[in-house]
Amino acid sequence: MNAHSARPALAAQATDSLAISLRAFVTNPQGKPRGPRKPRRSPASKWALVFDTETTTDPSQRLRFGSYQLRNGQALNEAGLFFDPEALSEAERRTLESFAASHGVKCMTHATFVEDIFFRRGYELRATIVGFNLPFDISRLALGWAPARGKMRGGFSFKLSEKRWRPRVQVKHLSGRAAFIQFTSRQSAATIPAIAAKGWVSFGEERLWTSRQSLALF
Repeated sequence: MNAHSARPALAAQATDSLAISLRAFVTNPQGKPRGPRKPRRSPASKWALVFDTETTTDPSQRLRFGSYQLRNGQALNEAGLFFDPEALSEAERRTLESFAASHGVKCMTHATFVEDIFFRRGYELRATIVGFNLPFDISRLALGWAPARGKMRGGFSFKLSEKRWRPRVQVKHLSGRAAFIQFTSRQSAATIPAIAAKGWVSFGEERLWTSRQSLALF
């Protein structure tokens, strides 16, 4: 036997038989195709908070007073006025309180409005918060601001309350007539997104388009 005839036998002896496992994706022929998961959305709240502010006419445009309505569906639940006590004279404050009393509405400081109405009603009831030029009105209620982070980078993060557990409100302008607005939390941003367009804004989980007549509060 020559060297060439011995090579196939040696090659056969060096070969082992091994089991091979394959991983494959199997579809259920009777099941429905699964698409991307949609984010869960909470049911729309029937509550709506509508408010507007009036400011000084100097460059600071400081808050003087404002008015609000809290509605449950079409029913008016509460209405009132709020003011910055440091921006009004004693006579102006008496005039505002007299007007509120004669019209059967509440009158409070802007700090009380932010805590008892904006947060305890608007935020905790998941109300749709509505206003004309709402980014400006929110900034008039703010105690301070900082640059927004994350996906709201390039916008503003407004501090409305001294209570640390209260969320901030972030505003990011898309154009002169549109803006994204959302509450933040201490853990994460993007809790309640909203969009503003055409000068009107809805701030909440559901978008709401309203008319200027809605701000004729009294």
